[in-house]
Amino acid sequence: MTNKLLEGIGNAIDGVGVLSASSASEFSQEGKAWGGGHGVFTYYLVRGLKGEADKDGDGIVTMREIYDYIYRSVSEATAGRQHPYLGGVFDNELPLSVVR
Repeated sequence: MTNKLLEGIGNAIDGVGVLSASSASEFSQEGKAWGGGHGVFTYYLVRGLKGEADKDGDGIVTMREIYDYIYRSVSEATAGRQHPYLGGVFDNELPLSVVR
């Protein structure tokens, strides 16, 4: 699986992606409900990279999968008060983690 990750990184289109906890006009939420005091974004980012974001079940979490997972999870957990942001020019299929 690690070979698949490295191959995906090597084949990715050059670019820069910016993934942030919220849009510019929103406050990022924190609290004990999210891992004992993490921000809601960090809480779902870690869970997503560990496998919850692997929507297609291929054992690799990609940039698009993590963003889609985080956006949905954070928005739901904050009752629509926080929406993660993804910007830049990047490869949606850029692999970010291997699920074990």
